[in-house]
Amino acid sequence: MSEDAKILPLRPLPASPPQAGPELARSQLDTLTDDELMRLSTQNMRDAFATLVSRYQQRVRSHCSKWTGDRALGDDLAQEIFGELWRTRERYRPNARFAVYLFTIARNRCRNSRRDRRPTKPLEAEVPSGQPDQLQALLAAERQRRMDKEVGLLPEKLREAVLFRFGQGLDYPQMAEILKCPQVTVRSRVFLGITKLRAALKEETP
Repeated sequence: MSEDAKILPLRPLPASPPQAGPELARSQLDTLTDDELMRLSTQNMRDAFATLVSRYQQRVRSHCSKWTGDRALGDDLAQEIFGELWRTRERYRPNARFAVYLFTIARNRCRNSRRDRRPTKPLEAEVPSGQPDQLQALLAAERQRRMDKEVGLLPEKLREAVLFRFGQGLDYPQMAEILKCPQVTVRSRVFLGITKLRAALKEETP
């Protein structure tokens, strides 16, 4: 199993009928498209679903964590998203747009979350003397912390647009399908979100 798969181990999935179809080696599964893996998943082939989880879990986990500003809550939401994907797997229709389907589920889960958001803890680290590489790493981490903080303060519609575009690398047609609005609206939200981020970060610069 890949290292990513170890980051967020999937909780036990709901019971299902006996697995259908021939067994496939993990090396074979890794070469299949998302649509092919979902087709096998609808046949209750859990190894195929596990491959999809391994392929996307870090992206989903990152998206949820940045959306909520809470890594632990992001992990919980990611678990729920993959659990829902498994339970509703028979609804999926192959169309080479699996990422749109998955992140639509992720968007709904994040927006419907009613848990209290815990504030992100400030970066706490000491700068070792005589270690310029570690200093650069510390500064990069601080910049990322500030960026994550400001993204979390964006209005919901701007936040999700920025996260889908720059956090997940989705294109505008995919985003328009997930967000259920015209591409011109998506572009406008991304532009406005980035404008607000630049202004906020500039204000924080000493």
